[in-house]
Amino acid sequence: SNETFEPASICATAARIIAPRIDKELTAIRGKKRAGAPLTNGERIYLESGLGGIRSEAARGFPSLLRGLEALESARNKGASYRDAALHSLLIIMLHCEDTNIVHRAGLEFWRDAYREAVGETIRAFDPLRPGTYEPLKKLNRFLIEKNASPGGAADLLACTLFAYRSNISDNTTGIPGQEVV
Repeated sequence: SNETFEPASICATAARIIAPRIDKELTAIRGKKRAGAPLTNGERIYLESGLGGIRSEAARGFPSLLRGLEALESARNKGASYRDAALHSLLIIMLHCEDTNIVHRAGLEFWRDAYREAVGETIRAFDPLRPGTYEPLKKLNRFLIEKNASPGGAADLLACTLFAYRSNISDNTTGIPGQEVV
């Protein structure tokens, strides 16, 4: 096989493996509801809105992770600190992933509209190449706390993105948080 260990190739391979299982799982969720069995929050959201959350993300080859990784690498290549590049990556992931944790806590309409609008505004206002421009992030944080909305799905994808980044760079001794002046 000509498979490589590049993140995009790994994500595509994972999707090929998992997509058929996800289809079966989503079909089983519909059967679970008909049987009156208890549903998880993610299952309930899927049935109400069609959002598959992390299941859909995996079945599609982790597109939000790859977008986050592209944003992280781009910011790092332009000179951003690891922390600021990671914050930028988190915002990109937040904008693009189906975060069912947000939907569960604050509602589908909030996720579709106000949440994405606030995240987009923060992306435009936060410059990972200018250390100290954290006020837009603090504003977003206050807004999310006020709405009891926690982007847990995006945070999980960021952890995977950071792992992919660390696994993909040639010199694994640079860019580790805490080992640089920020």
